[in-house]
Order: sequence, then structure tokens, then C-alpha cells
Amino acid sequence: IQAIEWGQSSNVIAGYPDGSFKPERIVNRAEFLKIILEAVEADVSTVTAASDFVDVDENAWYAPYVRYAKQEGIVQGYADGTFKPEQTVNFAEALKMAYEAMRVTTTTGGTQWYDRYLSHARTNNILFSVDADMSSDMRRKDVVWIAWKLSLHTNTAVLAEAPRKKTAQSSMLTSGNLYP
Repeated sequence: IQAIEWGQSSNVIAGYPDGSFKPERIVNRAEFLKIILEAVEADVSTVTAASDFVDVDENAWYAPYVRYAKQEGIVQGYADGTFKPEQTVNFAEALKMAYEAMRVTTTTGGTQWYDRYLSHARTNNILFSVDADMSSDMRRKDVVWIAWKLSLHTNTAVLAEAPRKKTAQSSMLTSGNLYP
């Protein structure tokens, strides 16, 4: 509940029109990216160059977040030139995007590409459960938990390196049925 209250009070997330949060709802890659960039108050309007992902509609609601994340090295996409914005985000991808967006320093090691993020997350109590399956889909409750825990963990001076929003903006999505 604390994480959800933080997300709502900091305008990182919004509820659904019926007043619910839907903690078990699965989150896609675009939704996750929006939430994590809102958590660090990234000024996504600073990037206007196309993301160059073949499957990203540059006019879509999520395009500014993808452009920003690509420029800042938060995402690289897949080998086939796609970002797959509508694909569900799994724990491994989410940890990588969150750690890179929040500029949390990790050490290398392990056999999997995500081991450095997972090791840090386990050591620093970032995950709700240390037994999280890295291939499982992220749910809204997990997304908010990770963003909240990392925001508590990070030093705001480090976060200041990224361009931030210059004006107060609502974090609610107004198009479609997406309400991250």
C-alpha cells in the first residue's frame, strides 16, 4: 500500500476511471517505460529525434518515452530493430530499464545479462520477493514496488544528471484504456 500511495501522490501512476488500481494487471513494455521515466521525472520532451525502432509509431502516446529511453541508453531494443511496446515486460527487462533509468550503479558478474541488476535488487531489498522469476510478466503492483524501492534507494544528486521535466505534468494517460 505504501508503494501505491507513493506512486499516486508523486503522479507516477494513476488509477482507473472506476477508482481501482488493478494491482494484478500485467504491464507492457511501453507502460513500464512510462512509469519508470515518470518516477525519475525525466523530461521526455527534450528528445525529438525518432527512436528508429521499426515497430514504434512516432505519434503514439508512448513514443516520447521510447525516444528518451533510447537516447539515454535505457533501452536498446531487440536485434531485429524492434522495441515491442505492446509486449508484456518481464522482471529481467523491467529491472534493467529501472536500474538504467535511475542510474543505479551495479557490478558486473553472473552468467545472465540481467544478473548484475538482480544481484543488486536482492542485496538491497528492491524486490518484493527475492524468489521473483525473471521471465515472469510484471504486474502493476510489482512495477510500483520496484520504482518506489529504487527511488528510496537512489541518491537524488545522481538522478539530477538526467534532464527533468520543466513544468508540472499530469501522469495520467488520456488515450485508450491504458492507465499506468
